[in-house]
Amino acid sequence: MNPSEINLEDQESNLQYQLLTIPKHAVVQINNIGDGYTQGDINVDGIVNVNDIVAVVNMILAGEYNLFADLNVDEIVNVNDIVAIINIILD
Repeated sequence: MNPSEINLEDQESNLQYQLLTIPKHAVVQINNIGDGYTQGDINVDGIVNVNDIVAVVNMILAGEYNLFADLNVDEIVNVNDIVAIINIILD
């Protein structure tokens, strides 16, 4: 492991989730985001629903970027990601 690599499994923590802040234009390889994550579950409550849509709307209004909210992986959180969540809910 080189100095810029982080293995969260090596980190001692009683927390269920760990927040890792990464600069927007950094090159990142994520090998495993865990078995418990469901695409579209932005608030990580185990259910994809309107609360996830509200979370993305709040991110857009605040000008925030969240890797998990960027469902179409275009490096922008916008209405296209909201539509993707709606499609997940409807499926």
